[in-house]
Amino acid sequence: MKKFFLFAVALVGAITMKAQETDAISATLQSGETTTIYSGADAFKNALAAAGDGSIITLSSGTFNDPGAFTKSVKVYGAGFQDDEAAGVKCTRVLSGVSVRRDGEDKIHDNLYLEGIWFTGGVYIDNVDGEVLEGLQLVKCHTGGIDFYGATQSTLLLQSYIEGALNGRDQTASNLLVQNCYVTQHVSGFGGASDVLIDHCILSRPNTGTYDQYHGPYTYRYTIIDIYLPVGATAKYCLGYAGYFTYKASASSSNCYYPSVYQNWETLFKDGQNNLSYTLKETGTPRTWEFAEPEKYLGDDGTPVGVTGGEFPWNPIPSTPRIVSSTIDSKSVAGKLKVNIKAEARPANK
Repeated sequence: MKKFFLFAVALVGAITMKAQETDAISATLQSGETTTIYSGADAFKNALAAAGDGSIITLSSGTFNDPGAFTKSVKVYGAGFQDDEAAGVKCTRVLSGVSVRRDGEDKIHDNLYLEGIWFTGGVYIDNVDGEVLEGLQLVKCHTGGIDFYGATQSTLLLQSYIEGALNGRDQTASNLLVQNCYVTQHVSGFGGASDVLIDHCILSRPNTGTYDQYHGPYTYRYTIIDIYLPVGATAKYCLGYAGYFTYKASASSSNCYYPSVYQNWETLFKDGQNNLSYTLKETGTPRTWEFAEPEKYLGDDGTPVGVTGGEFPWNPIPSTPRIVSSTIDSKSVAGKLKVNIKAEARPANK
């Protein structure tokens, strides 16, 4: 409800127009009581440049150019990292990665929130001596790999498609939670004082030859694992090939599933595809990851292991509502428009 309210304020309030008209591609910037709409492929870049700490940016569907580095505490909401065919909503795509960097005064800003966006590149977290980036949240996004060149605290990666590895780069990650995410490679390289929890995820690609890079404690819980676990890792109610858990006695595991059908994924998943690919090979559409027999692979939380279980079952649809119609009030005055928006919540938001 809170997110919907903020979204409504950003679109229904008195809008100061930077462009004469809003194109199909737009970014709406809310800073305090002032709301500005930018249009075109550079709309995100222009909105981010004008934003201050605490600002909210709402992106339409469409493809945006590189907005530049994130040097402010902002919240950014897109239309989704993949097309929502049921609602007829196209994705929000940004032709860059996410670069979280220091500002002009060598300050790195906390509480950056990104939701519902496909970033075509990876995530880079800058290193600022003596500072710790707090409260970064990446929710329902698609990115490349994530490189932690700086220390972090209370980072959340939720219901996201991470097409690469999470590389700790010898930095400390305190309270890093990777929850209900699909990760195509490994989680490695975090400093020994780190606290990393991989919960209800899918790790989909073996990483042969990198065992010694896995320093730092890791806990894998309710996760489908297709990688070698690092020395000192703890696995609980996970599913995968037994050798990935026991290589060099690397992990301590309890109540894990080592099904004989592991190498034959078509007997494991409802869609019958014999791999852990993110999409169906026949259609190219994203998979739902439902088990053929979910009751066979439950965690002690009573839900299936993998991304379909837990508190936040896999759902790529973002929390922002869908715009059904918009009209301009005839009583609008020069320089300001009163815009009436009719919106509806998108289904199965979590």
